[in-house]
Amino acid sequence: MFRAVSTDSEPELVKKGQTRIDGIDDKIIDPIPGQGRPYVPDTSAYDIPNKNQMTIRMVLMHRAGIFDLSNQNIEENEATKGEPYVKLNYLEYVMAQDPDHQFTFDEMFGVIAQGRQAQFSPPGLKYRYSDTGYGLLALIVERVSGKAYGEFVRDELLVPNELNETTLPWRGEDDTLPAPFIPGFLWYNSTLADVTLSNMSAFVGNGNMITTPGDLSSWCRRLFSGQAGLRMDTVKTMMDGLPTSNGSTSTYGLGIHFTEKGGYGHSGAHEGYLTLMGYKPEIDTCSVMVSNVWDCQTCGQSLDSIQAQMGMMVDTVNKILDELER
Repeated sequence: MFRAVSTDSEPELVKKGQTRIDGIDDKIIDPIPGQGRPYVPDTSAYDIPNKNQMTIRMVLMHRAGIFDLSNQNIEENEATKGEPYVKLNYLEYVMAQDPDHQFTFDEMFGVIAQGRQAQFSPPGLKYRYSDTGYGLLALIVERVSGKAYGEFVRDELLVPNELNETTLPWRGEDDTLPAPFIPGFLWYNSTLADVTLSNMSAFVGNGNMITTPGDLSSWCRRLFSGQAGLRMDTVKTMMDGLPTSNGSTSTYGLGIHFTEKGGYGHSGAHEGYLTLMGYKPEIDTCSVMVSNVWDCQTCGQSLDSIQAQMGMMVDTVNKILDELER
């Protein structure tokens, strides 16, 4: 849900006349229409590699090459040599010392800018997922709308669509879930560890959303029927993607992933939780699947066990959809 909601924030601004209809192809250094200031601050904290070549569309489609602080370790180079977090995940490094640390856009993009971290060059070259790229989109939403990201999503998307069980925590110390909730666990070394409590301040724009299967299903139905506040032609633009790799039939559009068997939607992962949401147009059906345990047997070396678990969830949903389609 979150990627689609984050993406919807951009066309929602277009719909309200706050950006040009073709603003999606503006560069992130371009001035915001009617404001004069750029989409992304012109400061050293946001001097990320290849910034001048990135468009909003590239960021939305994970083709900008923005370094992903959530899923990548800081690479060693001349700029990062000597930093205590080099070759480590920066977010994990900070939270190990201060679990309630309040992350900000300035801090996170400052680490990327100062350390000259990037996924690939030039932007637009290929698809590579970046949580942090969607953090940049949240910043753009704030600068264009004049509202905090969570406030904008609540006012323009959650309230109008009656998604009353969905919240967006953003403070470092706000690590609890609204009751009642499903606890999240890690399965590691034949032991279950409760990891329900989590600092979400580093994930604004890409994962700081708490919702329910009911709200998620309702959002899916409204979005893909053109009833979520966006016209159907805008939704179809979001669905129009490019292959995620050479020769692949899987595509990624504006926050929406497509697979031949599963249809249109997105997956989500946060420690202890895995979520799938999809829409199959051939049978006009939305599907939602949630897991509250990470199979973390290989987590010390890789994410293979978690990826295998997600694959099993995808296969299960696809089998159900196949039965419904018969």
